[in-house]
Formats: sequence, structure tokens, C-alpha cells
Amino acid sequence: MKICDDIIGDNDRIQIISGDGKPAAVPRHRGPLLRSTDVIVAIPDMHMYHYNSPLDGFRFGAEAMLDFLLHLEALSRRWYAYGRRLRIFQLGDLFELWFPNPHNGPEITSYDIWRSHPLYSEIGRLFWDLGVQQIIGNHDYKKGKRSEGSMSFGMGNIHIEHGCRADQWYRFSNPGNILWRPAMSIFRAFRQFESGLKNAPLAGRLRHASTHRAWGNESGEIERSDFPDPRDYPRHSLDYYSRRMAVAAENDGLKSLYLVAHTHLPYLDTEFVGGRGIYLDAGAWSYGRTDFAIITSEEIAICHYRRTPTVLPANQYRHAI
Repeated sequence: MKICDDIIGDNDRIQIISGDGKPAAVPRHRGPLLRSTDVIVAIPDMHMYHYNSPLDGFRFGAEAMLDFLLHLEALSRRWYAYGRRLRIFQLGDLFELWFPNPHNGPEITSYDIWRSHPLYSEIGRLFWDLGVQQIIGNHDYKKGKRSEGSMSFGMGNIHIEHGCRADQWYRFSNPGNILWRPAMSIFRAFRQFESGLKNAPLAGRLRHASTHRAWGNESGEIERSDFPDPRDYPRHSLDYYSRRMAVAAENDGLKSLYLVAHTHLPYLDTEFVGGRGIYLDAGAWSYGRTDFAIITSEEIAICHYRRTPTVLPANQYRHAI
């Protein structure tokens, strides 16, 4: 299937940002990545938190997500009669489960987040209806226990994971590191203090900052549709996955495409490590970005979903969860 004709169609909110605005062809020597009737859509880091909290990195892109899911729902229904299969993967960091609950205690759950706004509830309903497969990331790896989802997944000739395993120990973003849990506990305490500033008697710029920003995070108010310079992509991630590919090749377990997220920087190299494989980072759907990736047996593209300047009133969304 062709990305532009069969998947994007007449949806003018979808813009391909990789490959100078055109889908990249899968190199012939890599063979088909999927069956000809299969399509993968990969949604990267969303960082959903309580809708009214300044720590929520998703809310400015929430309306775009709802519209995107409705687009995918229509595709799925239309394809069903033709035997085509749409598989949607959320690549981890769907939630911010290591942040405190801003209203009733130190813990927050996915249920609290879905229920924090009718728009979020509707997105949750569509995730369920569309059978979105969740990959666990470092921000929703709750207390070292797996919630609903997998740490990695394989489909066809594709390996899928979040991407945090590439990080060095001092970044405290790899759940496999012994220092990760105590570091996150300290970080959560700081975020609890920061979240409390929202209700403090502040004024002017301080009030706006406490409501719309969090330390270390962009607010997400400004839409970002750029494709970053590949030279700015984290070198340690590329080195890590090149080593992974080398080991896999030695053991006859090499996949043609490694699909990740985590860095919040979209990246695509169809001739990774001298043509040994394809490396794809789907970017982020948070903090101003609304990226996603599309993979067919023939083509790959990283796309941006355009936001609208307004958000519908809460009563126009259906309560679903």
C-alpha cells in the first residue's frame, strides 16, 4: 500500500516531515517489512498527565490526537472488507506515572489521567476500540512493575521498543539501571512540590509559568512541525542500536527495522550501519510535537499532524470510561 494514496488520502492535517516531504522506499535488499496487506502506525511519547496540571505535556496536542484516531478508525473500517490490517503501536511513555497525583495523594494512575478530562476519556475509548498495543517506557514503567503493555514487540521483520535502554546510567531514564528507582522517587517529590505552585497565590508571569510550564519541560503551547537536523540526534542511541544490530546479525536474529521513540526527536535512516538495517525514531506527540510514523511493506514516513487553533468545549466530548 502507498502511504500518500491509501493512508493519508485527503486528510490535509497530515504532513510528511521526513524525506523532504515524501515517503522513503524500503530498500529492496531488506525485503518486505510486512505483509502487503498490513500497515503499522506508531505513536511516540505522549506523556499524558492530569489535564489541568502544568506537568501535563500532552494537552496541547490532545485535540489533534482525537482527530487522528478518528481518521484511523475510518480507515480500519473501510479496510476490513478488503482484508487489510491496521496495527497501531504506542511506543511508550503514554503516561507520567512517576508524577504525584495533584489532587488526592502521592500516587497517580492511568485511570486518574483518562478521567481528568472528557477529551482524554474519548481518546482512551478509541485506543481500546482500535486495539492500540502499548509498549512500556521509562515514564510509565510503574515502580518497576509492568502495567498493561510489553517492553518490546516484534511484528514481521520489525523490532519495536521504547528506546530508553540506550541511555547512559547517569541519565536515570533506564528502568534496568539499579539507580533508576531511587532517582525517580526523588524526582517525583520535586514534581509534587512544583505542582503545588499551581495553587499558590502567584500573579502575572509567575502565575502563567506555574500553570503552563514545568521545570525542564517545554510548555507545548507552541506547535513544532520541524524535522530536526540528523546531526542533533543523540549519538549514544545510534551507537547502542548499531551494537544491537551487530550482535543480532551474529546470532541470525537481525530484524530489518528497529522502531523506537524516547528521544522526542524524529529520525530515519534507511541505510543504518552501512545498510545493515533501518533505524526509525517516531519522535514525540507531546511538548509541542505531534509526530507519528507509518510503515508499509514498501514505504516508511514520519509525519506531523497539524493542530487546530481552538479546542472544543468539554461538553462536546463523550464520556466513555
